[in-house]
Amino acid sequence: MRFFPSFCVFIAGSVLFGCAGGSTSSTPRDVDNNDNNYSSLASGLTTDGSIVIPNASVTRDVTPRVEISGPILPTVYKGQYVDAQKKSLYDYEGINYPEDLDGEKVLANDTSLTFSYLLEKCAPILNGNEEPEYPMIETTSLTDDALTSAIAANYANVALCAYEKYGSKPYWIPALVNHVDICGDVLGSEWRIITENDITNLTDDNYTFIQNTLAGIPDSDNFWSNFYFSLKVYIRANDNTLKIANLTPDTSPRISDLPGEVSQDAKQHLEGGYVLRCIREVD
Repeated sequence: MRFFPSFCVFIAGSVLFGCAGGSTSSTPRDVDNNDNNYSSLASGLTTDGSIVIPNASVTRDVTPRVEISGPILPTVYKGQYVDAQKKSLYDYEGINYPEDLDGEKVLANDTSLTFSYLLEKCAPILNGNEEPEYPMIETTSLTDDALTSAIAANYANVALCAYEKYGSKPYWIPALVNHVDICGDVLGSEWRIITENDITNLTDDNYTFIQNTLAGIPDSDNFWSNFYFSLKVYIRANDNTLKIANLTPDTSPRISDLPGEVSQDAKQHLEGGYVLRCIREVD
């Protein structure tokens, strides 16, 4: 068990996420104000699963807060907990892929699972004993100044629930990510896909902060972590093509083409742990 010193993240003179010290833990568990089993490294998290990078700006001279969203993952199969209006991405690839942009937008909306959606849906799931399957998920009282450990617990257990109950994997169809503004349509107009300029403007310290934030969450290195903790993200390159960026510190090359000879307009799902994370700046 590794212990880390406590620290706070300050934005505009106020404590944004609270302060917490502690250690990494390999087992999701309930947390309270005395819990010390979550690393303070996770203090970049917000209650909606995004990572706020302090002192970062990707488009302006001023220093707003830069947020990178939790991953938007598609539903790839219809399990018992998936809402009736949700679709399985696998059912619409290849020859079944939508014929026009309107159809693509519907498919993107009907397969996208956001952190907030999963948080709400996973909390009330009961196990065979009619007890909460994920009792450590808290949905009623957390705010962004809550104890870091509680926010980290939510993230860890939403990640587990996404995999166990919702068949959610980062196996997007490239054409769908390329053609549809999934970030803006699903999260809101202030969100957009990460761009090559964003990747260039983020600093080495920013990339270290992103990695440390996720590394401070329990179970971030478990077998399903590739699905919810991946730092390999889709981006819009300067030439308007769809590419992959690796947000891990000290990575080279930082930006690469889609693997193999996969086209950005490919209509078959792409495996490999490539997630869709979105970005926004808020003054």
